[in-house]
Amino acid sequence: MFAALYAPVALAVDIVCPPELAAASLQIATPPAGWTARVSSPLALHAAGPTAGPPERLGQMVGKITRKSHTESTVEYVALDAPYPEGVWFTCDYGESNQFTLARKLEPGIKTCVVRYKTIPGSSRHSVEVMCK
Repeated sequence: MFAALYAPVALAVDIVCPPELAAASLQIATPPAGWTARVSSPLALHAAGPTAGPPERLGQMVGKITRKSHTESTVEYVALDAPYPEGVWFTCDYGESNQFTLARKLEPGIKTCVVRYKTIPGSSRHSVEVMCK
């Protein structure tokens, strides 16, 4: 049903956030003197959503929760086609406090994004589906 709502739109864009960042791709570049650093596990995807400008601007947009249950929630972001000088970006945030971010600039003309979170059974993690149009 989720994809069916956006299927007829020519400008619909699926954004796929990687479900985790592998431990091998994370590093502590300069550990304190006398210490050795090790990253022991991957970081799971924690959140996703649009930002006004690149992620270093910290322009997180506030969405409207349109559906919420024990195992699923849906957040809708609207008015993304408003004039943002540095454009609208989409971030995939990792770690329980969003310590790591992957981001990309959205194409001009995107007006809305819907982010659906689903709890993965038997896990504290959730999957994330994103559709922007």
